[in-house]
Amino acid sequence: LFTQQESDTYPAMLLQYALQVRPDISVISFQLLENQQYREILIDREDLFWIPKDCSLSDFVTKILNPQTKSSPQKPVYFGSMTNKNMLENDKTKLYLTGLAFKFSRIAYDNLAALRYNFENRFRTDYLELNFVPESDPAAIARINLNYIPALLLLHRHYAATGETEKAARLQQLA
Repeated sequence: LFTQQESDTYPAMLLQYALQVRPDISVISFQLLENQQYREILIDREDLFWIPKDCSLSDFVTKILNPQTKSSPQKPVYFGSMTNKNMLENDKTKLYLTGLAFKFSRIAYDNLAALRYNFENRFRTDYLELNFVPESDPAAIARINLNYIPALLLLHRHYAATGETEKAARLQQLA
């Protein structure tokens, strides 16, 4: 999972390390990828042997999305919804919204089925529904919560089109 900056990297890492949510994935920050040493460590840690250790950030991303050797493992690649869209401009037709992330796929992918499954079985919406403590920066929280809107809107349209009005109404309340 590629994240953009600390505001989406740290929450993903917190869920992963503290609550054991998806410990099977690697959270990779674009902000940290700007550092050559981090890229080198990541290449070793993730066994990305087909990527030269001295590559640039853009070359790193290109090689992740387009492995050149048949022996390169095909690891699933996702981009967090806060990822800078300019970085993904050349591959936007290969990105499929699955929740708070976009799945990169060279072949067509049924993202609506994945989104529905994720929302109904995996999403943690308690933070959207409850106010736990007074926030020190409510504007920042509101900006982060905007990341839910595209997925909720797509799923709302699906529920409305299939006649699942109660589910559509719940999503409308969340949004």
